[in-house]
Amino acid sequence: MKIIIFGGSGFLGSHVSEELIKRGHKVTIIDNNRPRLNTFNYKFIKCDILNSKKIKKIISHNSIVYNFAAIADIGDSYLNPSKTIQINVIGNINILEACRYYKIKRYIFASSIYVYSNQGGFYRASKQSSEIFIEEFSKNYNIPYTILRYGSIYGPRSDIKNGVYKIVHDTLKIKKAIYRGTNKAIRSYIYVKDAAKISADVLRKKYENTNVLVTGKIPIKVSQLLIKLKRLLKIKKKLVFLNQTQKGHYDVTPYSTKPKKTIKLIPKKITKLDNGLAELIKIIKT
Repeated sequence: MKIIIFGGSGFLGSHVSEELIKRGHKVTIIDNNRPRLNTFNYKFIKCDILNSKKIKKIISHNSIVYNFAAIADIGDSYLNPSKTIQINVIGNINILEACRYYKIKRYIFASSIYVYSNQGGFYRASKQSSEIFIEEFSKNYNIPYTILRYGSIYGPRSDIKNGVYKIVHDTLKIKKAIYRGTNKAIRSYIYVKDAAKISADVLRKKYENTNVLVTGKIPIKVSQLLIKLKRLLKIKKKLVFLNQTQKGHYDVTPYSTKPKKTIKLIPKKITKLDNGLAELIKIIKT
């Protein structure tokens, strides 16, 4: 199939692009920055998602549209609420309008588990708003969709704003395992390549007009991650918790509202946290 991926140069979008290319799809990446993939078998178009006219031209003659383009950092959304609305909500509507015009077969949207939460600030609000618009476009204009609600993703191509990357980076730097939150903090970590496989699997017909939860197999305490990290890096110093939960971030669970019907997908073969951490350590060290 011919597939367009908005935000295909980013952390998650780039891995999804590679997975779709590997499965034989013809992929066009739309982003402000050129991607750095492990393949050249794709087309790249530089475009801002606020450029509605260009988006309309780009989407023609394609079957599937993924949208990963967004302000994805909660801290950034607090600093720039207006920009968050422009990119995450208006940008989403610009793409939906083009999908409606060309009768796209499926619109696949990258959302977040924060839609279940009263945390997440303007980022959460933008994702909730976008999901509502997607459902209305589907109801009124018959646009099939899949909403992917991602949890705590980690792995290659992440940066210092990513939770696991920051923990590993800081631990390598000061030779001590420190977490800014509390020792009660819990996350369901999923390796980015596993998340990318699920993101490609949802092209199947049975995931049309559904919400899919993309998180780790089981939740673990962040302290367990730090213990694994200590072992991998041969650090003997005690764990340190600063008890400074960041504004807008959850501690134990994001689920503060009753979830809509959601399918949870887990790959048959998952990347063990130890192996994922080892690869991330190797990348950060280089």
